[in-house]
Amino acid sequence: MATNSFRRENGILNPISNGFMSVIVYGMIFVSLMIAFNGPITFETLFIPAFFIYTVVRVCEYLIVKKKNSTPSWLAMGAFGLAVLTASGMTMFLLN
Repeated sequence: MATNSFRRENGILNPISNGFMSVIVYGMIFVSLMIAFNGPITFETLFIPAFFIYTVVRVCEYLIVKKKNSTPSWLAMGAFGLAVLTASGMTMFLLN
Protein backbone atom coordinates (compact mmCIF):
# COMPACT_ATOMS: atom_id res chain seq x y z
CA MET A 1 0.00 0.00 0.00
CA ALA A 2 1.46 3.36 -1.05
CA THR A 3 1.15 6.39 1.16
CA ASN A 4 1.15 9.98 0.11
CA SER A 5 4.28 11.47 1.69
CA PHE A 6 3.57 14.90 0.21
CA ARG A 7 0.44 15.44 2.25
CA ARG A 8 -0.15 19.03 3.30
CA GLU A 9 -0.18 19.65 7.04
CA ASN A 10 -3.13 21.46 8.56
CA GLY A 11 -2.83 24.68 10.49
CA ILE A 12 -5.04 25.61 13.42
CA LEU A 13 -8.17 26.07 11.31
CA ASN A 14 -7.33 25.09 7.74
CA PRO A 15 -4.37 24.16 5.56
CA ILE A 16 -1.98 27.06 4.93
CA SER A 17 -2.84 28.63 1.58
CA ASN A 18 -0.50 29.90 -1.10
CA GLY A 19 -1.96 33.37 -0.52
CA PHE A 20 -0.91 33.42 3.12
CA MET A 21 2.55 32.08 2.33
CA SER A 22 3.07 34.75 -0.35
CA VAL A 23 2.06 37.46 2.13
CA ILE A 24 4.65 36.14 4.59
CA VAL A 25 7.30 36.18 1.83
CA TYR A 26 6.33 39.74 0.86
CA GLY A 27 6.56 40.92 4.46
CA MET A 28 9.97 39.37 5.06
CA ILE A 29 11.49 40.68 1.83
CA PHE A 30 9.92 44.15 2.10
CA VAL A 31 10.96 44.69 5.71
CA SER A 32 14.48 43.42 4.96
CA LEU A 33 14.88 45.76 2.00
CA MET A 34 13.50 48.75 3.89
CA ILE A 35 15.85 48.15 6.80
CA ALA A 36 18.79 47.71 4.43
CA PHE A 37 18.05 50.95 2.56
CA ASN A 38 16.78 52.89 5.62
CA GLY A 39 13.30 53.37 4.16
CA PRO A 40 9.94 53.98 5.84
CA ILE A 41 7.92 51.00 7.06
CA THR A 42 4.33 52.05 7.74
CA PHE A 43 0.97 50.34 7.94
CA GLU A 44 0.05 51.45 4.43
CA THR A 45 3.29 50.31 2.81
CA LEU A 46 3.20 46.88 4.45
CA PHE A 47 -0.42 45.78 4.74
CA ILE A 48 -2.16 47.29 1.70
CA PRO A 49 0.09 45.50 -0.84
CA ALA A 50 -0.09 42.35 1.32
CA PHE A 51 -3.89 42.46 1.11
CA PHE A 52 -3.64 42.89 -2.68
CA ILE A 53 -1.28 39.90 -2.97
CA TYR A 54 -3.46 37.71 -0.75
CA THR A 55 -6.61 38.57 -2.68
CA VAL A 56 -5.09 37.97 -6.12
CA VAL A 57 -3.47 34.65 -5.16
CA ARG A 58 -6.54 33.32 -3.33
CA VAL A 59 -8.89 34.18 -6.21
CA CYS A 60 -6.54 32.49 -8.70
CA GLU A 61 -6.17 29.51 -6.38
CA TYR A 62 -9.94 29.23 -5.95
CA LEU A 63 -10.62 29.36 -9.69
CA ILE A 64 -7.89 26.85 -10.57
CA VAL A 65 -8.71 24.37 -7.80
CA LYS A 66 -12.39 24.60 -8.70
CA LYS A 67 -11.54 23.77 -12.31
CA LYS A 68 -8.83 21.08 -11.83
CA ASN A 69 -9.44 19.80 -8.26
CA SER A 70 -5.72 20.18 -7.49
CA THR A 71 -3.21 22.95 -6.96
CA PRO A 72 -0.54 23.10 -9.69
CA SER A 73 3.05 23.88 -8.78
CA TRP A 74 3.18 26.89 -11.09
CA LEU A 75 0.62 28.62 -8.84
CA ALA A 76 2.98 28.44 -5.87
CA MET A 77 5.87 29.72 -7.99
CA GLY A 78 3.70 32.53 -9.37
CA ALA A 79 2.60 33.55 -5.88
CA PHE A 80 6.23 33.67 -4.77
CA GLY A 81 7.18 35.69 -7.86
CA LEU A 82 4.33 38.13 -7.27
CA ALA A 83 5.45 38.64 -3.66
CA VAL A 84 9.08 39.25 -4.66
CA LEU A 85 8.16 41.64 -7.49
CA THR A 86 5.74 43.57 -5.28
CA ALA A 87 8.31 43.89 -2.47
CA SER A 88 11.04 45.10 -4.80
CA GLY A 89 8.64 47.42 -6.64
CA MET A 90 7.38 48.97 -3.41
CA THR A 91 10.96 49.46 -2.24
CA MET A 92 11.94 51.24 -5.45
CA PHE A 93 8.74 53.31 -5.37
CA LEU A 94 9.23 54.43 -1.76
CA LEU A 95 12.93 55.22 -2.09
CA ASN A 96 12.46 57.59 -5.06
